[in-house]
Amino acid sequence: MIYFRVILTRLVFIFFSITYSSAQTEISGFVKDVSNSPIEKANIVVSGSKNQILSYTYTKPDGSYFINLETNSNPYIVISANSLGFQKIADTVHLSPYQKKIIVSFNLEEQLEQLDEVVLKSTEKISSNDNVTTVRVEAFTNGAEQTVEDILKNLPGIEVLIDGSIKAHGKFIDKLLIENEDIFNNNYKILSKNLDAIVLKSVQIIDNYEDNPILAKVRESEKVALNLVLKEKYKNIWFGNLNNGIGNKDRIKASANVGLIRKDIKFFDFIDYNNLGKKASAQLKDTPSSINFNTSYQEEKIEKNVQPIFSIDNKESNLFNEEHSTFNKAFINSLGFVTNIKSKVKLRGTGYFTNDAQNELFSSETIFNIDENPIHYNENNNISRKNPISGGDLEIRFTKNQNMFLKNVMIYNNKPETINNQLLFNNNNIIQNLKKGNRSFHNHFNFSYLLKSKSVIHNYLYFGNNKIIQKNDIVSPTLNNFLSINEDSQINNNSNDKVRVIGGKSTLLSNIGKYNSSLELGYESLKETRNNNFRVSNENYNYSIDSLQNRLTFNQQTLQLKTSLSYPLSEKVEISTEIAIDYLDIKTKYSKISKWLINPKIILYLKKTKIGFIRLSYNRNYDDLESILFLNNFQLKSYQSFKKGLKNIHLQKKDILGFYYQLNNELKTQSLSVRTHYTLSNGIYTTDNQIGENIILSSYRFVNIGNKLSTNINLTSYFKKLALSTNIGTSQVWSSLPIKANTSEFKDLKTYSSSYFLTGTTYFNFPVNFGFKLNLSNNESQFNNSKSKFQWKNTDLNITYKLSKFWIATINNNSYWIDNLDYHFITLNLNHTPETSKFSYKLVLNNLTNENNFSTVNIDEYSTYRSNLRLLPRYVFFLVKYRF
Repeated sequence: MIYFRVILTRLVFIFFSITYSSAQTEISGFVKDVSNSPIEKANIVVSGSKNQILSYTYTKPDGSYFINLETNSNPYIVISANSLGFQKIADTVHLSPYQKKIIVSFNLEEQLEQLDEVVLKSTEKISSNDNVTTVRVEAFTNGAEQTVEDILKNLPGIEVLIDGSIKAHGKFIDKLLIENEDIFNNNYKILSKNLDAIVLKSVQIIDNYEDNPILAKVRESEKVALNLVLKEKYKNIWFGNLNNGIGNKDRIKASANVGLIRKDIKFFDFIDYNNLGKKASAQLKDTPSSINFNTSYQEEKIEKNVQPIFSIDNKESNLFNEEHSTFNKAFINSLGFVTNIKSKVKLRGTGYFTNDAQNELFSSETIFNIDENPIHYNENNNISRKNPISGGDLEIRFTKNQNMFLKNVMIYNNKPETINNQLLFNNNNIIQNLKKGNRSFHNHFNFSYLLKSKSVIHNYLYFGNNKIIQKNDIVSPTLNNFLSINEDSQINNNSNDKVRVIGGKSTLLSNIGKYNSSLELGYESLKETRNNNFRVSNENYNYSIDSLQNRLTFNQQTLQLKTSLSYPLSEKVEISTEIAIDYLDIKTKYSKISKWLINPKIILYLKKTKIGFIRLSYNRNYDDLESILFLNNFQLKSYQSFKKGLKNIHLQKKDILGFYYQLNNELKTQSLSVRTHYTLSNGIYTTDNQIGENIILSSYRFVNIGNKLSTNINLTSYFKKLALSTNIGTSQVWSSLPIKANTSEFKDLKTYSSSYFLTGTTYFNFPVNFGFKLNLSNNESQFNNSKSKFQWKNTDLNITYKLSKFWIATINNNSYWIDNLDYHFITLNLNHTPETSKFSYKLVLNNLTNENNFSTVNIDEYSTYRSNLRLLPRYVFFLVKYRF
């Protein structure tokens, strides 16, 4: 530890000894039109005597701008102002050596812009201005849409996945803004699934989106965001709706939402209760983000949560929408707001409470294909699950003189769960009850300061904790027989697991000539504890089994020094390098390791070529270790399996080769993307599995090699003349990992999965329009000369028929072909919206074919899992919506 502290002290001293000095000139002013109205987001560019760009920025909502310019070698500069729909104006300014401030304002005259012979008018369906693509909603909707999510599903260039997460231009979005403001942060599905479709005017896709205004001055982000633009009549007033419905078989829905959009405050509150199969908690699941494969700096959000070992798995199928198979009563109340406390201070917050009371009824068979004589497990399950969730976040932002940006976010979550499970396993009756408490708190502090026009120092501090307490009672003759205890004994398996983390990073970002560089110093301290009690009791005794209990403490300290450098070799070729030096100090009760690690990264870019954009990359990294890997004793993982870890600590090293290709037109209405990654693991954790007739014992082992190859291809197109948008693509994954399963030595487990899809939406001017999807998926695994294979297909055909101006009918057809069986779901919706009334009406006929059961197959490593799920029966539902 003394050596560790000496190294840390020296690195901190070196890092914070960086100084600089240069002459600075402050340039400011306003950009307005001829009527003296401010122009927002006008582009301000400052060029030197050789036409080289020295700096740039965009105007604020009041039309003002500010640039801090280094002026050592520039006798004069050219300042230009430009905005879509206005004529460009430039002004030449002579610089005095002692001039510290320059004020230059512009009044722009309107003109009709033209880009590649495409005239951008307010009536254009899709238009582009720099990094913002605007899609006019009215041109791509049919009137049957109820929520923003329904609209997004129809828009070219945007994809809504089955879990509600959103992609734009092939990437997961970072934010879902409304009138340029972020309200719900990572829980944006609350907004997309609840905001009324009628309020939306257009959707803007923002490429190279950067939330931090200081970082945006020195780095180009690869993130994508969506901005929802509202119709003018829904601004500066309270608006919302009441949406209530009732149907046969006790179906009910009651929802309300209210919103306010003003310049100084934006507010939403959504409330919903239903038993139609739509889970409330699904709206709170973390949304994925696209992986940053380049060396461009972006803000981080580091949160460490402990993973429970015991679980009662949710056996829902992810092949189709949840409303087909989910039997539950769901409630959600979520509110979000953002407001300007002062001109420089902004406050944003969310709060939510959800409650799902869910019942699952299914049967299943698991086949372990480990040799010529597979092992079979059979289950019949009845599960009752309740998980009330509450939480929220509070964010404060402070901006000063366009030189400083501060943001602090506090996040709190409380996710308890109660599960009661009765099942028949291999002809044995089993009862298990689980009560779980799950609380977490995380804080993220970001501070950015513009040292000069091309240098920024960014500091990030974070801390948090997560605690999970589980109390599990099991009555299982199978488990009791394995433990050689009385058949009527009850097992009490209780655990108390928690993790605490604190860390920080300080990064200097600089642009020097053609070079972009960064230097980062970081430190993190993590402590994770696990305490598990395993007791056996009945009327006559109550005792613990020490060999099935664990007391584990996992400590990890990390020191990192990282530097990167990017340089354009030519106008079309750029190279970027990064090297990270990590010092890891890891301790458990039985082992410890201290080691220096070197992780290089190199990327070659080919930009602005006739054949598109190409990126080739290589990087090495070490996976984070989880404490579950080091359990000293076997610990109960499920009612019929135990898990055990290793004593010795090993580091998992991966070498990753990447290839990315993109070709698109200016509006990105035609876009082809190809992503390929090959991962070679030079050290990876795997398992040694002993599978018996009723019990599974799994122990972690460390092997030297494993590999994975993944490829994704996407082609999105919008054909204006055909009034059609399409998305065609494929995903392929191959992997190989040594594993033991009732074998004396490690054998390669080889898996392959593939999917092919075609989706499309029509935008005809006549009454009938279509949305369609074709999907083919394949899964294979091979282990110890045994091969498993599973293939399924599905098609979706949605037909919208505009009966009149006020009546719209939609028919949703979903068909599945699985394991030589076929299933067909048909839902009919009839919408009536009177012209002058605030009321609208909807009639739903769900599951007209009355499919009652659904059988599916999944391949997981060396096992095949077949299940039969109960489905929601046919029902009729009538909804009345009142808008205000």
